[in-house]
Amino acid sequence: VAAPAALLALLVGTVSVEGLAASGRGAHRTRGRFPGVIGCHHGRVTNPEDPIDWRALAEEIGADPNRGGDAIARRAITSLLGDEAMRRAVDWYVEGRPAAEHARSVLRLLRPDAARSRCLEIYRTDPAPERRHLAVELFRVVARAEDLPLVGDLLADPDPAVQLWGMGVLDRLLWDGHVDADDAEPFLRMAERHPNPKVREKHTDLRAHLEPHE
Repeated sequence: VAAPAALLALLVGTVSVEGLAASGRGAHRTRGRFPGVIGCHHGRVTNPEDPIDWRALAEEIGADPNRGGDAIARRAITSLLGDEAMRRAVDWYVEGRPAAEHARSVLRLLRPDAARSRCLEIYRTDPAPERRHLAVELFRVVARAEDLPLVGDLLADPDPAVQLWGMGVLDRLLWDGHVDADDAEPFLRMAERHPNPKVREKHTDLRAHLEPHE
């Protein structure tokens, strides 16, 4: 049975199936950066049985070593996996590879900066409409409060599907508690006057759910 760390590395696309099968022999390399994560640490292969240096990890993520919590845990896991793993997880999802939903679930839990930036990079530069759509769909589950202004960009995009996913981003930011109704109001007004009837329909639904809470 593969070690949990190796399975997680497979999930985010930093090690191949063949590498995972070889993990018991120590024959594969991933991009983990701390002892305890199967991978390459400062240019050498680490032993998966070595303990994680939690003090060094706390320093790496800029956290008080005497405090904990879910937010710190997410930052720690993201740091252990590395930015490249997060970017590859986005690619894995956008490409529709096996267990893509697992990658999406991990990204939704961690909301790493590297994944957010990769989603936006694909949306802004990829020539394939389907990849752009999937990137924006994924972006909605990793977006944070500071991403709210991007809703306006998505609503202004010429692609109707992107416009609709822009409303999905706004919806998710509201219902995950990252922004409140007052913050969202300028974008709700944009949606109310939007030329895309599906965007206006989404606006009506969103307003209806907001009203009891306003």
